Amino acid sequence: LGVYKYIFLGYFVRKTNIPVYWIWGHYLSYQKYSFEAMVKKGFDGDVFNCNGACFCFFPPKNLTCQFEGRTVLEEYDYDDVSPTNWCLVLAGMIIFYRFVFYLAVKRSAMKSHS
Repeated sequence: LGVYKYIFLGYFVRKTNIPVYWIWGHYLSYQKYSFEAMVKKGFDGDVFNCNGACFCFFPPKNLTCQFEGRTVLEEYDYDDVSPTNWCLVLAGMIIFYRFVFYLAVKRSAMKSHS
């Protein structure tokens, strides 16, 4: 299960390449939301210089040997990510999983007392 979430999180396989029957795991992974929010905050609005030979992984803007962070976000389909919304999703996941764990512990304690 751990390997699955790393493969389909977005690090190695993009969301568009994940098979339809596995896409649910992409949205259940808490790391998807934190990773996408950090990438959005790190690249949005910034301009990056290419190396000395003007070799850029992304197309340079105006032949200046620079590329915009927005280009990276568009390439990975993170341009519509809202870090605030993703933080709210993470908070909701924390509350949900805590509640489920509480119910599991309570049920286990009730069984042991019976």
